[in-house]
Amino acid sequence: MAQDHGAACLNICPCAAQNHCLLFHHYGGYDHLAAQIFLCDFFISFSLIGIIIVCCSCFRYFDLKKIIALSSIIHLNTAFISIYSLSSIGILSTIIISLSHSISSITLFLLTGLVINKTYSRYLDSLFFINSILRGTLLLFILCNLSFPGSINFISELIALIAFYSIDYLLIIL
Repeated sequence: MAQDHGAACLNICPCAAQNHCLLFHHYGGYDHLAAQIFLCDFFISFSLIGIIIVCCSCFRYFDLKKIIALSSIIHLNTAFISIYSLSSIGILSTIIISLSHSISSITLFLLTGLVINKTYSRYLDSLFFINSILRGTLLLFILCNLSFPGSINFISELIALIAFYSIDYLLIIL
């Protein structure tokens, strides 16, 4: 009676953990796990490079809507890195980043639309020609979007830093 290789491994190894390891190795589980770890490292590196490039390119734009859109890319990459930490705190930070960013970005796009309707310009210099209440509200939500201490974006990015630390402590420096 012929036995397949998996059943033969079960008969050879007396220890249950060794049986599991042999079966997992035989069916390609460790190769799959190594590929997942490599892909996580690749996506984390790709997201970090994206954050650095977008942060550097923010200085060349004067259009308000483009700057808000670039902040969305930064928040999305931060959420990706948090999720690829493969920890529960990373998933929690991703949820909080998504919620806080949606609130602040929607409000910023709404206020930018009001500024465009009042000044007929999308550029940063149009902020000098609006009333002080709209300017103060816009400043408040810009600070929230930039993770000013006390805002929910600050709390979410603080939790994301804890998730980054669970990956590698050198990520906090970046």
